[in-house]
This record gives sequence, structure tokens and C-alpha cells, in this order.
Amino acid sequence: MRHPVLILTGRYGRLANRLFLTAHALAAAEELGGSVLNLVFEEYADYFVGTEQDMLCRYPQQQSLIRHPKLRNQYCKVLRWIVDLHSKRNSSLGRVKHLVLPDLREFYSLEGEEFKELASSTGYIVLNGWRFRAHSLLEKHRERVKEYFSLSERYQTSVENLHKEIRERSDIVVGVHIRQGDYRYHFGGRHFYEDSQYISLMQHINELFPQKKVLFLVCSNEQKSEEAFPDLKVRVAKGNEVEDLYSLAACDYIVGAPSTYSMWASYWGGPPLYIIEDSNCRPELSHFTVNSYPRELEERFFFSS
Repeated sequence: MRHPVLILTGRYGRLANRLFLTAHALAAAEELGGSVLNLVFEEYADYFVGTEQDMLCRYPQQQSLIRHPKLRNQYCKVLRWIVDLHSKRNSSLGRVKHLVLPDLREFYSLEGEEFKELASSTGYIVLNGWRFRAHSLLEKHRERVKEYFSLSERYQTSVENLHKEIRERSDIVVGVHIRQGDYRYHFGGRHFYEDSQYISLMQHINELFPQKKVLFLVCSNEQKSEEAFPDLKVRVAKGNEVEDLYSLAACDYIVGAPSTYSMWASYWGGPPLYIIEDSNCRPELSHFTVNSYPRELEERFFFSS
């Protein structure tokens, strides 16, 4: 039986999108006894234990003799160009097979029989597309994914210091992911909510924990201040996008608009997540669930008309 190398070449979205794309490939490789060559993660490599020592962001984790961020960026760029050139000229030749999903809606299972047969007969499989998925394997190999995408020490320390501070003055920490910015126009503003709508929801959530000191950790892609949230105990996260993501993952609960960002925080850290579909809804605690970005949810939120 072959042990295939899965090569990721499609750069889709930002941090959380690429985390999920890589995680699905990683889970599939783990199941097949294969490996991953990730040519689309270089800009985030230094943040994670599994990638910080490697020029090629490989799985299983490896260590390169030479490590430099700028050199890694150029190296991955050149290799993507070479692989894409091979795809155009020799897509069905040799030990390298290319799977291309030109449409963002197109789905390909990395745990189906078609892929298993391909993997058993091919040395290298290039994955160029967004919706390469292995949902059940993502759950099965969750601990391996978590280990690989654990934060590098300096960033983990920042997250721990923040939570040490806020937990000294709270019983419950609820992460609030306020995604605005691009969401004003994304899908016609379908998932955009004003600050006042988030505040109203936060006030309701606060009431779900009577006799408890609830603190809301706000993470946003727009600048926020604690003063903007009257009558609520709020701490605005001020780290970079990776530190804020893993600060959400360390909360007790998370609430936010549909986004792979908050979904990754729930999947990796385990806090139950409430996804806002209607800002007028008032959730109960039973509506918060640990989320791993299942297919039906992806299609409902991001591909429904």
C-alpha cells in the first residue's frame, strides 16, 4: 500500500480557512498513513508548533536545517508555480495526480472510495481547491490536529497571561467574535450585525448565568473599546489574529456570526459555540454546541442563495 503525499497549492481565504483546509488534509493523511506538503500556509507557519521549524509546513512535523520566514515565503511560492506548471502540462502523467476544484461550491471527499483508490495507486496528490473535506476523520484525528496546531510558546504564553488576568475577576468567560469589516458587504451583508445587536445578545447571555460573574472577551476585525459595552463586564482582545483566535478557543462559551474563525476556536479548544443566524433570537445554553464546521452547516451559511 502506498503512503501518499498530499500537496496543498490553493490559497483560499485567510487564517481560519487555511487551518480548516489543512486540518482536513492532515486528517486524511493520518488515516492513510500518508503525509502533507502544505504550500499555502507559510505566512502563518511561525505561530504553530507543527510548522514553525519547517520550511514546507509538512505533516508529520519535520524540522528544516535552514529556517527563515522570507525564504520560506519565496520557497513555497516557487514550488506552487512548479506544481501548477506540472498541472497544466502533465495533469494525468506519472506519479503525480492533480485534483482541481475550480468552483468554490464544489465538494470533494477525502474519505470516499474514489479518493482511497486514488491514494492507493499514486505517490503524490495535488489538492487545488477549497472544499476538500474529511469531516468524520477530522473528528477521529482531532487530537493529532490539536497537537499539530498548538501555539508556539511565545504566543501560547500571551493567551495564558490574558486568561489568567480575566479569570481572576470572572466565573464565566464568553468569547464574542464581532465580525464586521468585510461582512458589511459579504453575501450582501447577510451576516453583518451592528454593535448594538451584539450588545443586546450579550445582555441576554449574561442573564443565562444568574449569580455568576460573566466576562465577555471581545475579538473583532474592527477596533473596539470596553466603554462601548455599557453595563457589561468586557475585555477587548488586542493580540494579533492568531492570539485572538486561540484566546477565543480558551473561553467557556463562544458567540458570533457564521465564520470559520469562531468555528475553529470551538473545534480546537472545545468551547460550545452559538452561531448567530438572527440577531433577534435569544439562545438558551442548549443552543451552544462544539463546532467542527460540518458540511451541512457550511452549505447553509455560505452557499445557500
